[in-house]
Amino acid sequence: MHIQQLKIRNFRSLDVEVENLQPFTMLFGENGAGKSNVLAAIDAIFAPKLQEGFQPGAPGSSGPFYRGRIADFQHNYYRNGPCEIPFEIVLRTTKSDLNTRWPDGIASGAVVLPATLPEDRVRIGLKGHFTPVPGAIELAAITLDSASVNDAVVLTDINKPDSWLPALSNKATSEKAPIVEQLLVSLTASFSTIGIARFLQKEGFYQAATQPPPRFTGDSSPTNFQRRLFDVKHSTSQSDQNRFRRVRDLFNQATGWGEIEFAQSDTDLGLMTWDKNKLWLPIGRRGSGAEQLLVILSEVVLRGAPIVGIEELESNLDEEHQKQLHQLVLGLVSTKGTGVDQVVATAHSVFFGHELDSREKWFVTRNGEGRTIVEPWSPKASERLFRLGQYQLKRQLEQDAITVAKIQAKRNRSDIKNAPVGVRPSIEELDKKFSSNAVRAMAVKVGIPRGLKREMLEALRQKGAFDGDKGPVQTGPK
Repeated sequence: MHIQQLKIRNFRSLDVEVENLQPFTMLFGENGAGKSNVLAAIDAIFAPKLQEGFQPGAPGSSGPFYRGRIADFQHNYYRNGPCEIPFEIVLRTTKSDLNTRWPDGIASGAVVLPATLPEDRVRIGLKGHFTPVPGAIELAAITLDSASVNDAVVLTDINKPDSWLPALSNKATSEKAPIVEQLLVSLTASFSTIGIARFLQKEGFYQAATQPPPRFTGDSSPTNFQRRLFDVKHSTSQSDQNRFRRVRDLFNQATGWGEIEFAQSDTDLGLMTWDKNKLWLPIGRRGSGAEQLLVILSEVVLRGAPIVGIEELESNLDEEHQKQLHQLVLGLVSTKGTGVDQVVATAHSVFFGHELDSREKWFVTRNGEGRTIVEPWSPKASERLFRLGQYQLKRQLEQDAITVAKIQAKRNRSDIKNAPVGVRPSIEELDKKFSSNAVRAMAVKVGIPRGLKREMLEALRQKGAFDGDKGPVQTGPK
């Protein structure tokens, strides 16, 4: 199941209407554009709600997403002015998933799925709104205005149970209500956000007799990540063991440090890893990127939400590990039985901006009124965020320069015309590129000389792009 369409207005800065979201969706935008607001809005919709009678500051019981109240909401209104926040969501799922979620609806005939209907063409539509609670500005109430499955109406007014499931008009309200509840309850906590705080901290070891072990949930904190992972690893549940092994295997694919163990002192708990050389080290000694990878993979797999939001997916990861993480996440959302159907991430990464399919990328920006809008990906977005034309040129120059350097290591320039036929055209093309003042100037502009391999610097130097040891020649347009 994944979110295919989203429409929401007045939640913080949002005025969003998007369609055709993919199982892997990445939101790009400048700082302050409102990317995190999109994740927060989806989270607010599907989060369990506090039930009627809840008072601020008092403990309250949580219930299904579509009935009740949500706390600490006062800063989620547009310009902080209490107002109605309408939303619409279309979830795309499969016939087998719907059978699992809503067996009573299928059995009762509330919805009929024709045999000719493709497996993945089931749509669950939800429409509702948030409103301020009078006298309690920090609370907002959710109202579900309508729900449908494909062409079948589930409800048109959450407050009028007698109108639910019009296809079953011969049944009493007391019989229809549990059928509707079964579907809607199954959607509660369908979305969970992994925040940007993913650095591990020193943790004390809890005593189960006095403190219950924490679990992986939507409000999980990085301050107890190691304790949560320890609990899963040492669980007697077969399901927990299978999920831990999945985390271990994914982490091993990404880093080569697949053996995850724990070291326990009298009071402290430490997360340890083995590498291929059998070196036993705390994960913090592997670097912050290793911590980021393990936390992301663990939270995605272990939280149990079919739709996961991730803030700043590329944080502290180099391009190679960004690529590996992307491939691992794609594998999770495309493989049956993983429990993860969609990942919606935010990013600034040039690598993701260049490498992802355009259908997976969305541009988050502000309109003239200062509202956050989400637009389909376009060349305009690429140039505005990444100057991808320069990025592509830089990569091509790197490859070209390394190629010509390898050839020139074996030949003198006077022998270029005698080079094998298979490489001669590329050499001649390189001569044209590197003799161009405009290209040399562009190389200066994008900072090509920094951090490149020795072969490339030598190739540029031989082609006249440098003036001795003073750096690039400042020629051509600036």
